Amino acid sequence: GRPVTTVDELVGLFPPGTRIDDDGTLVVGGCRLGEIAGEFGTPVLVVAEQAIRQRAREYRAGLTARWPDSQVVFASKAFPCTAVQRAMVEEGLWIDVAGGGEIMTALAAGADAATMVLHGNAKTTEEIQLAVEAGVGTVVVDNFDDIDRLEAVVPSGLEQGCLVRVIPGVQASTHAAHATGHEGSKFGLTPRLAREAIARLQRSDRLRMDGLHTHVGSQIMVAEELAAAVEPLAALGRFPVYDLGGGLGARYTYADHPPSMDRYLDVLIDAARAHLPADARILIEPGRSMVASSAVTLYTVTTV
Repeated sequence: GRPVTTVDELVGLFPPGTRIDDDGTLVVGGCRLGEIAGEFGTPVLVVAEQAIRQRAREYRAGLTARWPDSQVVFASKAFPCTAVQRAMVEEGLWIDVAGGGEIMTALAAGADAATMVLHGNAKTTEEIQLAVEAGVGTVVVDNFDDIDRLEAVVPSGLEQGCLVRVIPGVQASTHAAHATGHEGSKFGLTPRLAREAIARLQRSDRLRMDGLHTHVGSQIMVAEELAAAVEPLAALGRFPVYDLGGGLGARYTYADHPPSMDRYLDVLIDAARAHLPADARILIEPGRSMVASSAVTLYTVTTV
């Protein structure tokens, strides 16, 4: 593509509020990057805290305005760092955890376990035990092994909230490694198998069938692809909770032009209004679109 020609274009890939000082030094979050590199050495990851907090507030306000009974759940895997999780918790977000390590860092960040959502298509017995003992509020069931392990671990007299992850049959125009919602995905259950899992949870005296989860993929640049997963969920029935996943793309290069957060939420919630019960709770799980624009990594060039 053509070379970058303006300062605005250059700083457009950096955290909001980035500027260039008179001597040409990039300033992120009020800090001169050259001085940060000098003090901490490189490589060093720099996060603009106010930018990340503002993004969290915008997501919360944008979703709540469109669907009042809703919750933004930060997908920790996008930036599994205690300080970032702590900022999200302080901004009122729930925390999506993928495995035991993220449970531990989220607890260290001050997250209420009841507001955690545990993901993973290969949860170990140890991770499920940790989640149950910590009081993780929601476990997303990817397969029947998850149900077996939960049944064995949840003590009699307790009830573990569960969502069933459904493969929506949506082919996303993203890198093959980032697509998770297509037929043949290893994440979740086809609608036929999901019905079996739902029935099994509904029969359980230790597991509570709260609703459904889906995720089309990540780094997706077409809002309609994310919204296309809503109707297949609705076809499985009425439930208290629908977790519509995340997946909105982030801008890594000048050629990337993801939909705005408002555009994404408009299209997604329009689909929800068309297909889902009006009294359901909706969860969304932004990850890279929540954090990517707020961070930059500094390196030292040693050879050209």
